[in-house]
Amino acid sequence: METRDIKFRGRRKDNGQFAYGYLFEIWDQAYILWGMTNGVPDMTEVFPDTVTQSTNFTDKNGKEIYGGHVLLLHNTTITNVVIYDIEKGGWMLKFGRSVTYRLTKERALEHEIVGNIY
Repeated sequence: METRDIKFRGRRKDNGQFAYGYLFEIWDQAYILWGMTNGVPDMTEVFPDTVTQSTNFTDKNGKEIYGGHVLLLHNTTITNVVIYDIEKGGWMLKFGRSVTYRLTKERALEHEIVGNIY
């Protein structure tokens, strides 16, 4: 059975850049943790509304795809936003107001990350 990391990203409150790692939430605050130094977690506070999970897929350039990424379909001008659809139980691509199709490992390789909604 294949295991996978459950990784997150969020926009840092201190400098606006994305932090990548594990999510820790307490009350209405969110933190991304990426390691330990002398037994103390290395973490940074992020804006909770920018936290998204990794799909564990990569685009055609080998970049890891997260929820909220805007993907360009190969050789077209069609862009889609990556969302997680609870009802359908998976990562989906959304174009405008409608969900177009499920994102799979193979389909992810046909796309390129061109931005994000955050």
